[in-house]
Parts: sequence; C-alpha cells; structure tokens
Amino acid sequence: NNLWQFQVPVALNDGLYEDVVVFRDIAGNTSETKLPFTIDTTTSVSVRMEPASDTGSSNSDNLTNKQNPKFEGTAEPNAKLVITIVDDKSGREVLKHTITVGADGNWSVTPNILPDGMYTINVVATDVAGNTAQTQERFTIDTVTIDPTIRLSDPSIDDQYEATSLRPEFKGLAEAFSTIMIQWDGKVVGSANANANGEWSWTPPSVLAPGSYVVSIVAKDKAGNESSQVDFPVVIPVIDVTPPTIKLSEESDSGALGDFTTNNKTPTLVGNTLPNAIVSIYVDGVKVGEATAETAGRYPVQRSQLNEGQYDVQGRIGTPRDNSELRATAVDVTIDTEVAELVWNISGMHEGGYINTVTPEIGGTSEPNSKITIFVNGVEKAIAYTTGAGHWGVVLPALGNDGNYVLTFKVEDVAGNIREFGPQNVILG
Repeated sequence: NNLWQFQVPVALNDGLYEDVVVFRDIAGNTSETKLPFTIDTTTSVSVRMEPASDTGSSNSDNLTNKQNPKFEGTAEPNAKLVITIVDDKSGREVLKHTITVGADGNWSVTPNILPDGMYTINVVATDVAGNTAQTQERFTIDTVTIDPTIRLSDPSIDDQYEATSLRPEFKGLAEAFSTIMIQWDGKVVGSANANANGEWSWTPPSVLAPGSYVVSIVAKDKAGNESSQVDFPVVIPVIDVTPPTIKLSEESDSGALGDFTTNNKTPTLVGNTLPNAIVSIYVDGVKVGEATAETAGRYPVQRSQLNEGQYDVQGRIGTPRDNSELRATAVDVTIDTEVAELVWNISGMHEGGYINTVTPEIGGTSEPNSKITIFVNGVEKAIAYTTGAGHWGVVLPALGNDGNYVLTFKVEDVAGNIREFGPQNVILG
C-alpha cells in the first residue's frame, strides 16, 4: 500500500523543525518533500489583579474596594483558558469563564459584581499542543470601613472635651491597620496608624494656644475605603506657662548635690516643665538633643560625651504664640574627671626627712575646694580643705615616739574624683 514510517532515534528539544524526505525509485529517479513541524511539551499561564483595580496599600496586595476587579495575565498565544472564581468561605463557584488567549499572549477578564469577602481565582490553560498549566491567586473585596472614635486621653474631671495640658494626647478606635487623617480647624495637621486591635493615638507636635477648636478625623482602611468625618470639639485651657527648669540628675551629679559639677562625661540632664512639652537642650548655644516631658513634666535627656570643661546648658520649649520660646535659666555645668596635682610641704623638715616636733604642720596647694585626707602609717590622722585659691594647711596630731613614719594623702575634688599621693617618709627624732 506504499506506506512508510520512521521513528526519530533521539529525543528532540522543544522548537521548530523541518523534516526533509528524498524518494528514489528502482529506476534511480528521485524526488524530495519537506514538512515543517513543532515540538511543544510545556505551557505556562500567569494571573494578577490589574494594578488599577488593586486599591490596597500597594497595587499588588490583591486587596480592593472594587466589586468587579479586572484580572489579567499572560499565556501561550491561542491557548484556551478556563477561569473560575471560588468564594473561600462557602466553597461555592461564583464564576466560570472560557476564553482564548490573543496572538500577543495577553488575556484579561472582568467578573460580575461580587459581594465583600475572600476569593480564589483559578486559571487552567491548554495550549494548541494539548499541554496544560494552572495558577491561582487569592484576593479580598472590601468596600466598607467603620467610622473611627476619638477622645482625650486625659480630659478634665468636669468636662470630657477639656484638655488638661497645652499638648494633649488624643486616642480612639478604628478598623485594624487603618490610617487616621487628622484635621485641626479644617487644616490637615497629622496622621496616626491603628494597630491590630484598632487602637490609635496622636499628640500635637507642639504646645497649643488656649481656646476652643474642632478636631476632625477620617479613617482610611487598607482597601482604600474612607469613613465618614468625625468631629470632636476640644478646649485647650489657660495654663500658667513658666520656663522649664534644668539640672543634672542625681545619678550624674557626682559632686555636691546641685553644684552642677560632675565627673560623668555623658551626664543626664533633667528638669520640669509643662506635661508633654518638647524640650530642646542647648549646650553653648548649639542644640544637642530634645526630650518629651512626662505627664508630671519631668524630661530626662542624655547628652553625648563631653570633654572636660565648663558648658552653658539651657532647656527651651516652644510656646503657642508667635513661635517664640520659653528658656530655662542657663546653668554652667562643669565636667571634671581628674584631680589636679597635690603639692605639700612639712614645716621644719630637714634634709633626709628629719623633723623635731611631734605635731608637724603640713600645707600646700591642690584643686580648689577639695578634701584632703592625711594618713600616717595607713591610719587616717587629719582632714584639710583647700580654699577657693587652692591653698590648704593642717597640724597633725601627736605622732608618738621617735622613729620612722610614712605619710600618704587622698584628695577628693568637688566632682567626686579621688586620687592618692605619696608616700612621704619622715623621721621624728
């Protein structure tokens, strides 16, 4: 019947090929025929929500407030697609659609109106060679949000709408993870983010002038839905505004309490001012940090390392009028981490350390206002204090019998630094 067949001896990769057959009859005549063919063993398909339909916090989070979002993707040209959408809660198939992919490999489909909920879109592709591929994506339709609530965190006992500070905190509830846009007398002044429990809070960036205001909030959820505007009248009371105070913390004040002298190169500054006020700290006229006062008005702030020396330190807070500032009285803070040298002389001491009095007088110089403790043979015998000019002197109590004595000295300066000096050998006799 003149039929013939040939099995290709090796596996061919996917691609375009041409089969060339040459025929030769018994008389030696020849003829040739060619047959192009394609090897196609795989296919692919993709799906995504169209970015314009994805109204969530990104255009790829599959969250939308559109009830008929458009889906699109790619597949082999002319492939057949079976598209289904399933309601995740009920498992019910809410859409089934069959389309043919265009010559450019792109496809799209827009479902009918769908109610709020979570869904899965499944796409099965079958190409012209009979190969199949499947993909799916979950998506959420969310078209409504709840209206947020707002209140003062610390209202007046007599009036829930009256604040107790010039920088009050507001708080409330909204849909979880929504963004709260805040207006003050019609002007946008800030925003806040609700946590997983829907809780949010916001504090004005600076103190406010006393008066009556309206705070308005609108919540926008992750799907892009906006709530109705909620208005909250608030009264900022008249509060006596006094400049902030400033001092070294007790932990940092290593000298006499309140003398602004420390041996700590990274001292903590504290003070008192209006509750919740933002205090800017200046050292030698340069802003070095800021702190928010606690409910009681205390504001701790730690300064970065300072070198030895004296610094002009001041705290400032903004006022609600004319962008002016209230400034604390500047204080001079001294950083002192070392004890100066101690110089001493023993009255009547001869060469070799000999003395002929049992109550020798000792004096000299050291750092002003320091405490000097004198030890004889390791036992404390006397204490002296340097003057403001650094001079000191003391008469030792009776040494005792003739013989050798060893004197040592311990100096403690006003910053709390301690340094030992000596020994000084003396011979009584």
